[in-house]
Amino acid sequence: MAAASASTLGGGVGPGPEADFLARYRQVSSKLKKRFLRKPNVAEAGEQFAQLGRELRAQECLPYAAWCQLAVARCQQALFHGPGEALALTEAARLFLRQECDARQRLGCPAAYGEPLQAAASSLSAAVRLHLELGQPAAAAALCLELAGAPAPGPQQPGPGAGGAPPLGAMLPPDHALGSAAPSPGVLGAFSDVLVRCEVSRVLLLLLLQPPPAKLLPEHARTLEKYSWEAFAGHGQDSTSQLPEELFLLLQSLVMAAHEKDTDAIKMLQVEMWPLLTAEQNHLLHLVLQETVSPSGQGV
Repeated sequence: MAAASASTLGGGVGPGPEADFLARYRQVSSKLKKRFLRKPNVAEAGEQFAQLGRELRAQECLPYAAWCQLAVARCQQALFHGPGEALALTEAARLFLRQECDARQRLGCPAAYGEPLQAAASSLSAAVRLHLELGQPAAAAALCLELAGAPAPGPQQPGPGAGGAPPLGAMLPPDHALGSAAPSPGVLGAFSDVLVRCEVSRVLLLLLLQPPPAKLLPEHARTLEKYSWEAFAGHGQDSTSQLPEELFLLLQSLVMAAHEKDTDAIKMLQVEMWPLLTAEQNHLLHLVLQETVSPSGQGV
């Protein structure tokens, strides 16, 4: 992997950031060498590789930052920490993809199969396999969808019936395709179910906590906006939403009822939503009702 990564960095290393990067990289790597009667501090080396990667990413030195993430992944592997290894591999893949996109924009060349793209596919494939081994099919499916939907900027003309440049995942060379790691329909279905559960739980938690506007995060504000009066007047559900229409309409009614402090409406909606929610979500909905009845916080 080291040889391939070095090639991806783009040739020889001379004075400047490249030389500084290699000097610091080798300094951290030296801590991983086995010495007589002393075990290498793999955890410390992993943290230092991660810190170096963050600095390089901030400087837009994408290939060097990606190489650091691959080093972090190897450290996590040595520590038998699968989730950390998968996370580092995913970050490396994203950095390689950004490098490929930037190169296409800069050179005005639509050619695929660049080394960063192949490195991204290899890193992402390894991360997908790890998630599957860890019993996390939804996370594996998310990575596959991320690669398949990654935009491929450049001067390509859209083909017949296409809306733009094909995704990077569609242009992977055959020997770097995800192959057996690609999600099955069952995995994709599980991934969709996870998105629905997360969306519903997020809305219920926001209704329960009722954060003041000044402390409401932008992503949480956008979540609630989808179920507001304005969205209701717009007639229709966001096309990107994963929620079934019935559940979406019930959740929208619940948000508006909670906003109006209409306890009777919330009680009616609780009955209708009960079979559609998980046990945890039904408990959250019960707390939302209790908080509406006792708005001083006694409901929680």
